[in-house]
Amino acid sequence: MSHRKYLIIAILLSTFSCKENDLDKNNYKSIDISKAYVRDDKIPLSYIADSISYVCLQTDSNCFIGNIRKPEKYIQFAEDRLFISDRNKLLSFKFNGKFITKIGAQGKGNGEFSRIDNFTLLKKQRLVLIYSAAQQSLLFYSFDNKFIKSVKIDFWPLQLSVLQDKYIVFGSGKGRRNLTNYFTLSVLDTQGKQLNQLVYREWEKYIEKNDKLGLGNIAQFYNFSDTLSYWEYQYNMIWRIPNQKNAFRAYYIELGENKFPIEYILESAKKKRKESDNFAHLWRFIETNRYFFFRVGYNKRLKHIFYDKQTKDLYNIHYENEDNDHHFAFFNDIDGGLAFWPQGYVGMNKVFSIVYGFEIKRKLLNNDINSFNQSDQKNKLFQMVENSNIMDNPILMIAYLRDQK
Repeated sequence: MSHRKYLIIAILLSTFSCKENDLDKNNYKSIDISKAYVRDDKIPLSYIADSISYVCLQTDSNCFIGNIRKPEKYIQFAEDRLFISDRNKLLSFKFNGKFITKIGAQGKGNGEFSRIDNFTLLKKQRLVLIYSAAQQSLLFYSFDNKFIKSVKIDFWPLQLSVLQDKYIVFGSGKGRRNLTNYFTLSVLDTQGKQLNQLVYREWEKYIEKNDKLGLGNIAQFYNFSDTLSYWEYQYNMIWRIPNQKNAFRAYYIELGENKFPIEYILESAKKKRKESDNFAHLWRFIETNRYFFFRVGYNKRLKHIFYDKQTKDLYNIHYENEDNDHHFAFFNDIDGGLAFWPQGYVGMNKVFSIVYGFEIKRKLLNNDINSFNQSDQKNKLFQMVENSNIMDNPILMIAYLRDQK
């Protein structure tokens, strides 16, 4: 592509993107997290949480869990159990950590999946839905591992969730939205029939007449106050989906003047992406009733930005302990255990992080704690991890968040 043609497309791309974010500007809120980039804030866990608890997942040959790359996506909670996947298998556990059952199996036979690219729960119907991209299929299982059916999906979705506990919602990533007529969200019934499409990216259609968009692979669904929400990397608009017919803008996350240039998403700009670490990227976030927890890349550095919706305060969470180790998390003044940064949802005011028993034990044995008196909590924590080793399944560290000051 000629430099002039690339420049024209880049200008159009930037213009369309700005136009989209300017729509209904009075109807959504903006958060400029760039104001926190230059800060370093050491904040105790007790500032945001009343208490913490732990779920020690059983470890044996029937329920060993591999690496979990995206906890917010591959750990989900139902009323009486949790589900966790390393993409090769899906396991369910009680809240006391006891293993219940394995869901489905990896393979090519009836009721088997090639890999778990996404999964979600229809909680009232007690169903687990697994999407396998290689098979372009959505497989249905009961909570007790009975295979029910498989539904073919004729496009390539990036994310999967449910709406109102009865509709299936797929999110399609940029570079593949031509398969969904440039709509981002597709709403289906449980038979696989498409009911509606939401969040139209008209300008992507125009751009792809002249160039290709690089494939998008980062996005997330989550529930906020029983309303499904959606966000996609490089767009930074948070959408609410209250029902199968509507989606509206809720928040725009402003990354500042040094944000990732929108024209870099063009396939023809692939060579320029090696410079991308110099810009600001929003990688992930967690939203609760009161807080946002943003994971940001900025100028080749990690930033964990914490935003309080009530006070409008922004903090860049970072501290250095006595051993010169850097922590991008809330220091644990509740029980003296590991520092905490949320990685996923349990409920609206409960969030979790993955930790490991051997890490907690090592910290306690090194006596790397603050000077306040918390011996009872420390002793209880040490008893929990005293026999831990590096091969054990993870522990879910759950923080119970403060809703009001």
